[in-house]
Amino acid sequence: MWVDPETPHERYTWKTSRGHTWDLVMSDEFNTPGRSFRPGDDHLWTSIEKPDGVNDAMEIYAHNKTTTACDKASSVCSFQIELEDAVIQLQVWNSYLQTPGFENFYRGGMVQSWNKFCIQGGMIEVRAQLPGALTETSGNPDILLDSSARARSLRYYPTWPGIWMMGNLGRAIFSGSTNRMWPFSYDACDPDTLTPTNQRISACDADPGSGMNPHQGRGAPEIDIVEGGGTTISSSIQVGPGMPPDFRVIPPAGENKLCIYSSSCETLGANIPGIPESVYLGTRGHQSWYQNMRYAANNFCQRNISEVQSYTKVEAALTVGIEDNMCSVTTCPASLDINSDLDYMNAEDHLDEYEDEENKLVEVHGKAFCRTDADCTVQTAHSRRRNSTQTFSDRRSTVVLTGRCVNKRCECSSKSWAGPRCIVPTKSSAVSFGPPAYWQHALDHCFSCLGLLRVLRLFCSKENQGGHQNGGAKSSSNSDSSMSLCDASRANISKVLGRRSK
Repeated sequence: MWVDPETPHERYTWKTSRGHTWDLVMSDEFNTPGRSFRPGDDHLWTSIEKPDGVNDAMEIYAHNKTTTACDKASSVCSFQIELEDAVIQLQVWNSYLQTPGFENFYRGGMVQSWNKFCIQGGMIEVRAQLPGALTETSGNPDILLDSSARARSLRYYPTWPGIWMMGNLGRAIFSGSTNRMWPFSYDACDPDTLTPTNQRISACDADPGSGMNPHQGRGAPEIDIVEGGGTTISSSIQVGPGMPPDFRVIPPAGENKLCIYSSSCETLGANIPGIPESVYLGTRGHQSWYQNMRYAANNFCQRNISEVQSYTKVEAALTVGIEDNMCSVTTCPASLDINSDLDYMNAEDHLDEYEDEENKLVEVHGKAFCRTDADCTVQTAHSRRRNSTQTFSDRRSTVVLTGRCVNKRCECSSKSWAGPRCIVPTKSSAVSFGPPAYWQHALDHCFSCLGLLRVLRLFCSKENQGGHQNGGAKSSSNSDSSMSLCDASRANISKVLGRRSK
């Protein structure tokens, strides 16, 4: 149900750099124009009607700014977020401003998969066009370049779009759900390392409530697949409490701490973790930062010839030890991580904290991708039994028609059934796991006589599907910019792959 029927079959598997084969567990090609992402309208995504008061942002998200459309010239379809540059008389308290207060907003869009789809780990593949001023009248010099050329400045890309993942125990921009929940991933009771009350679901808590296990730390870490625009692009992982100070980069002393982002700090050891090597080993006596991480190459953008590296030179520099206070093309890998692996790459207890009057949790009735009616209906197990002649015969139990496949999307047969595949009783009928009793028996006899057989194809790995991370896409503003905004941004969030079940 999570794999788009229009995803090419050759993309159903992916081979990792370590030689493992992973199976496709979710995809969305966005090939159906005019999709609505309002609560309850889509099986995978939910749009937001809410100001962003937690990211020092300038906009309010609106349902009507998210949709899907197809380009007539290229016939390429995509998910689209429209940005409206307009004065909106709305005031929202923003605690993340340097001086907390109120702001006015323009309109943008955000969709989330919160409480719909989760994954425990894998590979994410996204095809997206980020917003920017791209008309001829904008004066943007980048529009004259090849599609693989790198952006030259930030001036024509004033927004801050993002494609990200967050643990399902938190819901982005709903502060009641993320307070003391984001970005914790800590599962230990050690008050000397982290004060237990700082983590909402702590391993020190014998009774965390809400059905949570005693003495098990939980939280909502964040993975930013891509954020930013123009020349300012970032990918990050945000976990808490994070690394102890004695394993982090040495903090700048007596200078602007933002120097770490440009590697221009004068403080020895403040630019790159681990170098100069003598400074780190001499003061700490142990390795700093993460060890043996792997980084993928960007093979889509044009190469800058001046930044092309020699593996032999970099490996030799790492072997000897780097004593400079900053990296160069001949000393550090492009990741700026001297410890990286350079080998060849082969419940509803607190629902009010996750919703508000404009963003209610709405049950989804249908909407899942499908190929046949069997993908949208209840079908019980197939068994075998002996007949009167002591030979085995097939016996398939009753199929309850709870939904149909219409235009490759599930439609539920009645309001008694919910969920993307129409196989979950609605809350109002949760005590009854079937259609109303007065016609249930009639259906049983009818389908028994017809002897219908439906086959349900499961393409996702259950081992990785029921995980922790939900995803989202947003388009928001860089608060330092006063540039006018482009008309739309397009994103094609196409594939999520996970490890194959054993």
